[in-house]
Order: sequence, then C-alpha cells, then structure tokens
Amino acid sequence: MIVLHGSWLLQSGGAAAGFAVWGEVAETRLQLRPRGRPKKSGPPAAPCAHPFGASASALRQALPAPDLVAAAAEAAVVARLPSLAGAPLPTRPFLR
Repeated sequence: MIVLHGSWLLQSGGAAAGFAVWGEVAETRLQLRPRGRPKKSGPPAAPCAHPFGASASALRQALPAPDLVAAAAEAAVVARLPSLAGAPLPTRPFLR
C-alpha cells in the first residue's frame, strides 16, 4: 500500500512553481537513526530522507493517469513533517 501526499510549491531559486507528489509505504527503505536527545550545540543537521518514503518508481505506478506520469519529473524537496523523538510520525497508525 502507498499513501500519496501532494502540495503546491512556489517558485524558489531556479526551480519553477509546481505540484509535488510524494508517498509513504509501510516498509522502511532506510536504516532508522537511533532515538535520543537532540544535540543542543553545533551546526544544524542536514535534512534526512523520509524512512518510509516511496521510491520514484512506486510513485509513478501509483499515479492514476499516463499523462501525469509523462509530465512527472523527479526532484528532492525538503519539508517539515510532524515528528516525535527525531522520527517522522506515520500518516496512519495502520502503516506501521
């Protein structure tokens, strides 16, 4: 199962405005970081990939129309997600 999400993105830097689609799957593709207290000093951490993020191929298969797949372009987007103890919260509890 894949849960699709989407949002309009404003033009930023050299990137054009557009609609972003991303998805969550039940199984993790990444190794989860150990949980613990966040560091209070030092430079901010770089954004991490979502541990339950769907692959680009899974997203293409989930799109309902061939025109959407043909117009799609893969890109990285940084988003703030609801989190607890340094890990993103699931969209729905049944995904975990």
